[in-house]
Amino acid sequence: LMYTNNMLREYGNSEIHAEPLAFFLTWTTYASWIPGDERGWCDRHGCFHSPSPGLRESIQQRLPTQPVILTPGQRKLVQQAITDHCEFRRWKILALSCQSNHVHVVVSAQGNTPANVLRSIKAWASRQLSETTTEERKWWTRGGSKRQIFTHDSLERVVQYVAEFQDHKRFRNTL
Repeated sequence: LMYTNNMLREYGNSEIHAEPLAFFLTWTTYASWIPGDERGWCDRHGCFHSPSPGLRESIQQRLPTQPVILTPGQRKLVQQAITDHCEFRRWKILALSCQSNHVHVVVSAQGNTPANVLRSIKAWASRQLSETTTEERKWWTRGGSKRQIFTHDSLERVVQYVAEFQDHKRFRNTL
């Protein structure tokens, strides 16, 4: 979903707003980015850690199931589930991207906390995925990133990132 000029006008200028304009939510599929990963990793407090092959191998050996890599069909299902859920809740999706191992959503959900919105969206998507299989499994890692967006400029950058540039490392470092 693209950020439109009408949305730009609705959210105003670059002033810092008292309430967040939107939430930038990101989460990974189960075990697709574990502690020790060669890309680095974040702990539950959001602190970044360097790669650690020994830690990664130790955790991989203890995983009860294989990591989840979403198929193209599952990715479409997740996007539709999130879209339907946000429509039901009257939340406005400003950008949405479901990749094989993670999801990004920029959503305006006034009066809600980012933690509640993230939990609700993940649960809805999990139910939809679980209906497609008889296998019982975890689809997502615990938690996720819950950034609050307070300025129009920041909102425009994260929407552009999700819609166009999320795979470009150079852009990712400017958020």
